Amino acid sequence: MPEDIRALNLHWLMVLRDLANRDPAAATHRFGAPKELIASVLRMSLEEIQKLADCDALLFAPKITSQSIQYLAAAPAAMRPALVGVSNHAAA
Repeated sequence: MPEDIRALNLHWLMVLRDLANRDPAAATHRFGAPKELIASVLRMSLEEIQKLADCDALLFAPKITSQSIQYLAAAPAAMRPALVGVSNHAAA
């Protein structure tokens, strides 16, 4: 299990960095990451990202809430990315 969490951390950080390189605003929106975090990740080397990812705890928090999970699960797959922000704000 710890290896799975480390792999998730690494994948999350790498996808965040890749998107932030192309479109920082989209990375902020899709990942719910503050601009300062994105700037820090963009400055990191691959080795630094790998070291950061080597953690037995998730480095990110899921955007989905217990209140929105059924709502999102019932929605068509193509609609889910657009609904994540809406369902989380509605549930709050």
